[in-house]
Amino acid sequence: ECGRVRVFDARAPPRAAACVAIDLSTDAQKAGAAEVTCVQFSPAEPHVLLVGWGTEALVVDTRAAGEGGCGSGSGGSNRTASGEIVAALACGEEEVSCVSACPRGALAAVTDDAGDIRVFDLRSRRMRRRMRGAHEPMAAACCWRGADAPQQLVSAGLDATLALWDMGDQGKLKRRWPARDVSLLQGGMSAGVNPPYVHALACDASARLCAAAIGDGSVCVYSTHAAALGGVGSRGGGGGRRKRGVSGRGGGDGLYVATSPEAHAAAASAVAFCHGGAALVSGGNDRRLALWRWGASSAAGGSATTTDAAVDAAAAATVYTPLRRKVNALAVLGAGDDADARVRVAVADTGPKLKLVQLRGTE
Repeated sequence: ECGRVRVFDARAPPRAAACVAIDLSTDAQKAGAAEVTCVQFSPAEPHVLLVGWGTEALVVDTRAAGEGGCGSGSGGSNRTASGEIVAALACGEEEVSCVSACPRGALAAVTDDAGDIRVFDLRSRRMRRRMRGAHEPMAAACCWRGADAPQQLVSAGLDATLALWDMGDQGKLKRRWPARDVSLLQGGMSAGVNPPYVHALACDASARLCAAAIGDGSVCVYSTHAAALGGVGSRGGGGGRRKRGVSGRGGGDGLYVATSPEAHAAAASAVAFCHGGAALVSGGNDRRLALWRWGASSAAGGSATTTDAAVDAAAAATVYTPLRRKVNALAVLGAGDDADARVRVAVADTGPKLKLVQLRGTE
């Protein structure tokens, strides 16, 4: 909220991690007037940081703030640096809600509170495409599918839908579908109170899966591969009896891979893949982290639909970690493919400090 970005070196032990605070403006009054709403490092250029700052998306070169973007030394050294703002991408009059850098190439997507999506070319600093009213009243999240489908973008928002766009085909809308399978709308501990707005998205490295944190407390996994094969008019559908807990056997054409309708007792606010795409970490307004495995078939390159055995295993393997505050965002810092391996998660909550939490794959 102070208009400053802090970069931590996650390679160091938590108590000795170096940190550098990057001022986004030399004008203190201007810096404090706009809040930082989102950040992401570019997978293609790790020193490039995208920052949602008020109504702008800033491109920051963290090398100007120190080698690797962090302060040098040990013992938890902290310092302030300017960081070089390479570009300020104008995004209209509404606040930026999410930024996402393409894993290959130089594209960056920006969503805003007006429901628009803008795609910029980071080399020319020019807007390449604008999808007006993509998610009204607000486009809340976006993420690129992955290195194997670098031109395709998934977006979602407060219209309770997700959309798949193809930048390699002039920004064409490939498909739009509801966040929740219609047969699961009565599930979830808070489904009767909170609508299924999508608050956060994550795509796995295989470019086959996408996960969404939903306002009714559920977490859903979709096959973006199936979405890419479907038409704009496809809605996924669904049918058949569903299990409580984590559900598989997605409706219709396999678009819905798995759903955890009771992942959180309040709105789910953040999600990230781990264990090679076979597991998810989610956080919510119920002040909990959930680590759950929905099945490894898609991550292994197999079918995009889970089996009953995978569903039962996922329901039994969900591990909850209580926190003291509501979760705003999270990031998985490292986890191997072994389901029993520990998962390091950085959690940004409603408090002033960044937390590092270590989770186990099983209880």
